[in-house]
Amino acid sequence: MRSGRTILILAFVIAATATTVLGARLVASTLYWSRHQDAPIETWMTVGMVSRSYDVPRSVVAEAVGVPDGTGDRRPLAEIASGQGIAPDDLIARVNAAIADHRAADAKRTGSEP
Repeated sequence: MRSGRTILILAFVIAATATTVLGARLVASTLYWSRHQDAPIETWMTVGMVSRSYDVPRSVVAEAVGVPDGTGDRRPLAEIASGQGIAPDDLIARVNAAIADHRAADAKRTGSEP
């Protein structure tokens, strides 16, 4: 009987630890992204980070920078711009324009302010 209780206690400790770790990650992620909404786009950012910060579909940003969506491309914008032979600031301007266009279209569709 004693070994059965030990197994139950061990299982409980493992479950409690996993719950604590996952809960802490959720809180940390929520706090981080709530403070980084619409952060100025920097050359070190990735397509995914920009799309998450600006709350737009990844495809909007991927199309603006000229990379296929869904490929998991994690290169920073500076590297993407360099590969295309354009200035990083020009690429960032294209991303900002695409985000503004998407938000305007979304606001028009929903009847809300951009």
